Amino acid sequence: MVMTTDQAAPRRPAARVSRRDRRRGAAAVEFAVVASLLFLLVFGIIEIGRAMMVMEMLNNGARNGARVGTLAGSSNTDVTNAVNSALASGGFSGTTTAVQVNGQAGNVNSAAPGDSITVTVQVPYNNVTWLPASMFLAGRTLSSTVVMRHE
Repeated sequence: MVMTTDQAAPRRPAARVSRRDRRRGAAAVEFAVVASLLFLLVFGIIEIGRAMMVMEMLNNGARNGARVGTLAGSSNTDVTNAVNSALASGGFSGTTTAVQVNGQAGNVNSAAPGDSITVTVQVPYNNVTWLPASMFLAGRTLSSTVVMRHE
């Protein structure tokens, strides 16, 4: 039998799903995989960026404390107050400040000219994170140490 152009081709069954509809489900699965990796990357960047910012603030606080400690007539309380005032803008809680003279615990007002004054500031990362749950730095302690000569 020969078909002429006037005759219509047989129709496909209506139950067939188009290729476009099948791709819609695959796109949702692909997005779920890629989105989870993207969120992990973004939260990691936020967490590492916050840790770097906190480290810089700890460096600044330890440096200010060491500067005060090198001056004649200063005490360990003056050093701790200088560190706390430098860190006040960061809203930190749970910082610890250790002051050493020539590598040993001591008071800076008993230091002689030329002695080294060491100020160490520490804070647990869990106290300064912006994220509700820290993924990479949980349980770590951020620390900064500055050493200067007493005047």
